[in-house]
Amino acid sequence: MASEDVQTNLRLPANLKERLVASAAESNRSLSAEVTSRLEKSFDDLTDMKKQLLIAAVRLETVRDSFRVLATEASKQLSILTGANEVARLAANAAIEDFDTLVEIAEVLLSGDVRDRVGLESEINRLKRARQVIETQLERSTPPPLMPLAEAVRAGGNSDVD
Repeated sequence: MASEDVQTNLRLPANLKERLVASAAESNRSLSAEVTSRLEKSFDDLTDMKKQLLIAAVRLETVRDSFRVLATEASKQLSILTGANEVARLAANAAIEDFDTLVEIAEVLLSGDVRDRVGLESEINRLKRARQVIETQLERSTPPPLMPLAEAVRAGGNSDVD
């Protein structure tokens, strides 16, 4: 026994003492050395568990940060899709209105009663401009800004969208 060791009386269940004595014999240690070794190992195990918990906490933080980035990006993509859906809806409404205008123009031409030739030409030119705006946007290599495109569709091509 080392000079700094202290003697301690300890009550243990009999079967636990028998297991400690058997383990001490297998390890070629005294009962005191076996108990000391096991107690020190339990403290070391706690330190290792704390280290593992710290590592797990850092990994969890990293996963949480990654999730936040993904959630932000998903939100941005959803906004883009929502905007694209709005543009598609506006374009569809504009196409329906333009179809109605074409039907009216055709009816006037078929009836042979073209009194307002200037108004008719104005509507035809408006339809041509709307088509040019849409064609220009489709030819771009990068997606157009959604709201200016939506405004151009709504205005029937009377917008400076480039």
